[in-house]
Amino acid sequence: MSESLARVYTNTSRRANRQKSIDHKVVYKSVLGNPFHVDWPTISPSLQQKILIQLTTLFDGVAAHYQLVGNARKKSRLASSSSLEQAGSHVNESSHEPLSLPTSAPLIIPHLTVGINKVTKTLETEVRTGRQTVVTSNTAQDVTRLLTRVIFICHEDLDTPAIVAHLPQLVAMCNSARPDDRKIKVVQLPAGAQTSLASALGYLKRVSVMALDNLAPGLGQLEPLLATVPDPPASWLASMREVALEPSHIKQLLTIAPKDMKVAKERRAQGRAAAKERNRTKSRLSHGVTGT
Repeated sequence: MSESLARVYTNTSRRANRQKSIDHKVVYKSVLGNPFHVDWPTISPSLQQKILIQLTTLFDGVAAHYQLVGNARKKSRLASSSSLEQAGSHVNESSHEPLSLPTSAPLIIPHLTVGINKVTKTLETEVRTGRQTVVTSNTAQDVTRLLTRVIFICHEDLDTPAIVAHLPQLVAMCNSARPDDRKIKVVQLPAGAQTSLASALGYLKRVSVMALDNLAPGLGQLEPLLATVPDPPASWLASMREVALEPSHIKQLLTIAPKDMKVAKERRAQGRAAAKERNRTKSRLSHGVTGT
């Protein structure tokens, strides 16, 4: 196997200190790959950057709106605290005058879902509703129905990418029940996207995942770029008549094993016996103390 095809993990083992005295050798173990795994769509870095720039332009005015909302809330808290201090006075009547809150919120805010948990719940809901048979007398309702259109993931900025590993599979499940023109796109954004999106929104320190629905204003500006983004591949969700069975994938896991298995087993047995003896000693001492 070539090094370019191997994925290397360098996490420190929690048992490394306890196993220093045992001689180890490098071994390869065969592992059967999960056939239900969905890979991330492959997107070029230049396309990721273009999508990020176009996406941030859709949030013009959002940061300013939330800044006004925050200032209004601060004024409201100050007014309520001052009214409590002046309770019983005639000044208290004028302190309850309505504060001027920003009324013209950007139109894109209701069409935006931010956060890993919120996006996951939205996709799970769409998976359930997408497989229900609904009979309606007016077909126009289906056209105006809010559906997730695209999901943006700051994959390069995540310290633990495993927390978003379930999203491609959820998207593939949603797409399996949708026509081609309504499939959800999954876009991995370049490094630094967390800070860029957080600055554009104005009320979060970082943004890991966000989604836009199919009626989001300005989405048409992103459609030419999204058209080149491939759908998450999930052949196991396709019809059996169209796609053959998924072939078996056997991976080679690089790990270590003791050079002398007999010595290693004897040491483990000695360690378990020593641990049991320590527990018995503690138990006898505790009973002796309580008895006195």
